[in-house]
Amino acid sequence: MKRNIILVAIASISIVSATEAQNTTSLPTSMYGLGELSMGDGGKYSGLGNVAIGLRKNGLMNSQNPACITGMDSTGLVFDIGMVASYSKYSMLGKTSTAFTGNLNRFSMGIRLLPKWYTMVGVAPYTSVGYLISVDQEIEGTTNSYITSSFEGTGGLYRFYLSNAFLLNKRLSLGVNIGFISGMIEQSETDEGVVVNRESKKKYILF
Repeated sequence: MKRNIILVAIASISIVSATEAQNTTSLPTSMYGLGELSMGDGGKYSGLGNVAIGLRKNGLMNSQNPACITGMDSTGLVFDIGMVASYSKYSMLGKTSTAFTGNLNRFSMGIRLLPKWYTMVGVAPYTSVGYLISVDQEIEGTTNSYITSSFEGTGGLYRFYLSNAFLLNKRLSLGVNIGFISGMIEQSETDEGVVVNRESKKKYILF
């Protein structure tokens, strides 16, 4: 059991390091609030409309319902890695721009610590910020004189979670999730060489 706990601890550190600063969006709307919400629960759940409450099956690491992790393979370590990619095209006032984004979207590991005790650790993006917008504005009272303003933002929030489940019998399992959300959002505004930078750090604990 001690060896399993050490493996979980090492994997937790590796998971956080692997997903730090992973941007998963290029949408201009990510400049508002905390950014675009990220679907970090895996493609198997997204393909079902993110309905994962009742999914309990070998090979599925269900972070939405921790009691379901008792259905995963109990003979060794189970890893789940997800990727996300998107291509976007934007048009406004006759101007067109394109963007391609691809990054790690989910990393989790599960193991059976004791015959009826299962645990899973993982990390996934919670929100993502990634935009670069340039706007030319005409100076009032002048003719053909413009000022260029640029808005840029990067970063986001990441959800680290620890799930534990106990198999009471073949038909009943109990589980609990403990989550920690943390991250930093960096935003800047540039007007004719004048740069204003803003940083926002967030931390939350979820149960």
